[in-house]
Amino acid sequence: MKKFMVAVHYEEGIVFAVEAKDAEEAKGMVFEIVDGEAAVSVFNKSLIRQKVVHRDVQVVDVKDI
Repeated sequence: MKKFMVAVHYEEGIVFAVEAKDAEEAKGMVFEIVDGEAAVSVFNKSLIRQKVVHRDVQVVDVKDI
């Protein structure tokens, strides 16, 4: 059998609750969290050849809670 590399773009949304002085600071804090800690979990690690081939981050909404 042949082996193939398949790059996947997986998109998922999540809501964070952070304490900040304003909406801009809150967005910045969340961008730092996502950039440093976000990852897709694949339990069969032998299948993964590269950690990240694409990452797209966008803020959808910011509101007081």
